[in-house]
Amino acid sequence: MPIPPQVPDRSGFLEGLSASRITTALAVSGAVWFGLITSFAVFVYHPVGVAPREIGLSSPTLLAQATAGLITVLVVYGALIAATGLIFSAPFKGDPRRRRRLLRSTAIGLALISLTLIFALSLEARWALRHGKAPARFVSLGGSFSLFGFSPWQAEVARLHPNTPGSLMPTCALYLGQADSTIVLLTKPKDGGPKTWRVPASSLTLELHPDKKKCPIG
Repeated sequence: MPIPPQVPDRSGFLEGLSASRITTALAVSGAVWFGLITSFAVFVYHPVGVAPREIGLSSPTLLAQATAGLITVLVVYGALIAATGLIFSAPFKGDPRRRRRLLRSTAIGLALISLTLIFALSLEARWALRHGKAPARFVSLGGSFSLFGFSPWQAEVARLHPNTPGSLMPTCALYLGQADSTIVLLTKPKDGGPKTWRVPASSLTLELHPDKKKCPIG
């Protein structure tokens, strides 16, 4: 008696997902990620009176960061969800519905953890800028890196060298960024709140000190 060929079990996490649904999901994820980057960038720089576009964080720049971040997230999440499916869904092999519920819950949990972490990082960066300090960095073997390509709030301590004598510019400031030939700097006097400087890029030379957290530079 011939043995009928076995049909592979396709009742996993991706059951019912067509190419159009996957494309739609990726488009929605990209839009949400872009919205998060834009919103958090505004949230971080608002206390010091700086708009993201003033420091080079235009929409194309943020969109590129969102794309890079989304790709990284999909790779990392895909690997974690696959590992979860292999390790924890074995007891539910005979119950596809419970297995899919487990994997979906894992995906939602990872997304909530990431959102919480990003919000915490944005709070730290907002607090640091208000006190004239550079936001925290992550350090790996290859140097500093951004979380999931998501780190629009960059600021570096810089020594200022004015190109014209008699300048009233401070000797040290936080370099926030540059756009349209205008450099945006931030200083924090001992008495008073942070002060934002907008100066022509041709008027001074910056000596960046990424290893420093705040002014003055020793």
